[in-house]
Amino acid sequence: MPQQICFKVNIHLLQQIFGKFFQKQNPTVYSSNRIDDFYSANLISTDEYAPIEICRESLESIKSIGSGEFGNIELCRLDNCLVAVKTLKATTATTTTPINNSEVEKDFLREINVMSQLKHQNVVRVVGASTKQSPILCITEYMENGDLKQFLTTKKDFVELTPEYLLSVTTQIAAGMAYLESRKFVHRDCAARNCLVDSNGIVKISDFGMARSLYASDYYRLDGHFALPIRWMAPESIFEGRFSHKTDAWSLAVTIWEIFYFCKEKPFSKLSDNQVIENLQESYENGTLKEYLQRPPICPPFIYTDLLLVCWRGKDSERPSLAAIHRLLQSAQCRLPTCLDSRPPPPKRAAPSPPRI
Repeated sequence: MPQQICFKVNIHLLQQIFGKFFQKQNPTVYSSNRIDDFYSANLISTDEYAPIEICRESLESIKSIGSGEFGNIELCRLDNCLVAVKTLKATTATTTTPINNSEVEKDFLREINVMSQLKHQNVVRVVGASTKQSPILCITEYMENGDLKQFLTTKKDFVELTPEYLLSVTTQIAAGMAYLESRKFVHRDCAARNCLVDSNGIVKISDFGMARSLYASDYYRLDGHFALPIRWMAPESIFEGRFSHKTDAWSLAVTIWEIFYFCKEKPFSKLSDNQVIENLQESYENGTLKEYLQRPPICPPFIYTDLLLVCWRGKDSERPSLAAIHRLLQSAQCRLPTCLDSRPPPPKRAAPSPPRI
């Protein structure tokens, strides 16, 4: 009975925290103190940094390739190049909360402007936007092999899923996350479903909010309204509504864990959503989880003990920076018995192996 009462209090707290926040439908950033804290001077949206304006008549639609909480994605052709075009939805089918369309558009424009400034080989590139008429369009590079979660479960003919390859994948994601950290940008939803794979097997962090329809079971729907990826979230994000680079470190560690399980195992799969929140509450109040994610059999022990468990410490000050995580994974590549560059090409499709980052 005490646990049930405690959990009801948690749900009420979550409603207070996330009800106000997610009502804005802003999938980009959130601050522990103020939204402005996550924008450095060089990330403020201004005309100087506005994305290239694309004439929508030059976009040739090919097919729909995705639908998410906040919009749809179509595969299009632009000047003989394939691009992905994200269209903002006017409303969402998963919430009964009234939506201020002008606020949604404002947030979407800010997301486009900020993402246009992010230039890294492991972050999906924004090609341009169409903002002069509704609906607003965001045009990004097309990632032929889709999201990483599907890639690891269905593309065995593309690459051999060895520990070396999986470590390369995690290193690439960490490189992108470390770059976001250097630009004072907080992701808030790092997971394999939110990483994309290009035609050469390069992994890139994608934009946010688009994977929620395809992977609805990965999100806990608070009171039937707000979708939260609680199995990837740090305790302070759940109980304080606080997001930072240290909460990204927690989520990145969960992402690394799911990659070493080939994305076939859901985090805390034996726990219900209620039990996951209770487990996170234990860490929030006492500094340690009651139940930890166990080491995947293919994951090197030192990565589990020296990295993952450290990222899952209750105090965010005790977790490593994203840059430190990237450095550790880089050094881990040298500690494995074989080098990624010396592996033979994949048997069925000759594509270059992902580089060591």
